[in-house]
Amino acid sequence: MIHKWLKKIRLLRAKLFPKHSKNTTVSATKQLAQQTEQLGKEIEKKIDIHQKNIKHMITSRWYTEQDFQNANPSCSLQDMRQSSVDKLDAMCDITGQKERITCAYRSHRHDTSRGRPGTSAHIPRDADGNVVTDENQRGAGSMAFDIATPDSRARMRVMKGAIGAGFNRIGVNLASNFYHLDDSEYHDQEVLFTY
Repeated sequence: MIHKWLKKIRLLRAKLFPKHSKNTTVSATKQLAQQTEQLGKEIEKKIDIHQKNIKHMITSRWYTEQDFQNANPSCSLQDMRQSSVDKLDAMCDITGQKERITCAYRSHRHDTSRGRPGTSAHIPRDADGNVVTDENQRGAGSMAFDIATPDSRARMRVMKGAIGAGFNRIGVNLASNFYHLDDSEYHDQEVLFTY
């Protein structure tokens, strides 16, 4: 992107100071200086916007984009809330390993099409705490993860890690071998529930 702007500056310079002209006027020099200053401001503005976008990227120390694409339904790390991902990372720090995500972000339409009420912590909320129903809007991001717990040792490891990481809502589904972990402030707090 910066190369594009440098090219514009070179073209502007060539336009104002053709090679066959040996004398440059003061006004042309001032004009070039003003236009170069304006281009510099535009470049700085675009760089600032780019840096702000980078700051808002959701990141994880343990999980990759592929881990979220392998979930059902497939989603993106960018669909999640950063504070929830931070707790998931903290859980992995405690357990010493990455646990398999079976479900993370779900759209309102996905949930309601399966007969669910569409109020799950898997579904993002807007700034006012309302469930996001428009799939083109991501709100503040999903706050929930379903984690595979294929055996009793995995269940114990994930339970200890989740509590230690600060997840205050844990759902246990022994029939399907997963734990639901979320930190939604929009649902009942400090609960361990079963499916």
